[in-house]
Parts: sequence; C-alpha cells; structure tokens
Amino acid sequence: MEEKIKIIQKCLLFYKNKILILQREPNDSLPNKWDLPGGNLKFLEKMEDAIIREVKEETSLSIKKVERIGMQEELLKDKRKHFLLILYKTKVSSSNIKLSKEHQNCQWIKPSDFFKVDFSPLFKNCKEIIK
Repeated sequence: MEEKIKIIQKCLLFYKNKILILQREPNDSLPNKWDLPGGNLKFLEKMEDAIIREVKEETSLSIKKVERIGMQEELLKDKRKHFLLILYKTKVSSSNIKLSKEHQNCQWIKPSDFFKVDFSPLFKNCKEIIK
C-alpha cells in the first residue's frame, strides 16, 4: 500500500441559512454516509479552482468565491490512511441541485443539525471549525 497524505477539500454551501449535504451512493467506499460537496485536490491545481470545480461537478451549482474556514488532519492508523481536510464556505443563490452519480440524495439542513447527521468519519473532529 502506498503511503501518502490525501488532500480533500469540502465546502459548506449556504442557502437561506441552511447547509447543503449530500448522501453518498450505496456502492461507494463510505456507503450511504452524508458528505459535503468537494473532493480531491489534483496535482498542480490551485486550491480555489479545485473546490469550485468539485462543487460544480457534484451539484451543478456555480460558485465564484469561497472562504477557507479551516483545516483538519485525520489519521486512520488502523487503515493506514492520512487525510488533510480543507474546509470552505460560500453562499449560493439557488437551491436547484443536479446531483452527480457519486451521490444519491441531498438535503438542506440547519447548521444546528450538522453534527446530528451520519457523516463520513472525516468530519468527526471538525466541531471547532463548523459552528
């Protein structure tokens, strides 16, 4: 197994004081878990360009500006994985979502409900960042 750090970027999309969450497909590596729009940072891709691209690919929403709100390191020693999660936030002007094939469902939730959702393990230590 190759040992490397995987850089993942995710974005809190706000529309009328609610956050968009996406549910992963049943055949995904994290089946049926909830997630935020975003994905991997590609080699030589600027960070902001990458998160704008990923949001567009996964939701069909176009965003122009994002604000970086924090980073979280996650070490899964038992699975020999090391992640660096970079979080952003932005506002969107529409709630009309067209999901990619990576996700089966989406919801707009209140920020106070964020940590009540069955998310990917990547978000378990993000309470200081996501308020």
